[in-house]
Amino acid sequence: MKKSKYESRFSELKELICDVNENELKDQVERGTVISTALSWRNAIEKKISEIEMITEKLERENIGLKQTNLNQKEKLEKYFNGIK
Repeated sequence: MKKSKYESRFSELKELICDVNENELKDQVERGTVISTALSWRNAIEKKISEIEMITEKLERENIGLKQTNLNQKEKLEKYFNGIK
């Protein structure tokens, strides 16, 4: 089954987090690249978080729209059935 955009962003975020491990950190310290690597890693994480925030905002807007549509339909039905009595 295909993952949604939302689920795939969380998977990508989890993968980035799993990239930080003891062996990787030791290697970065030995090569003297721990700071640049940490900054790159931070930027990648911030990007994924931003993508998730945008998807979340879109889902919230869609949910509000669906709730309003549901209320509108409910009002129409109530008016219709109240008019029949």
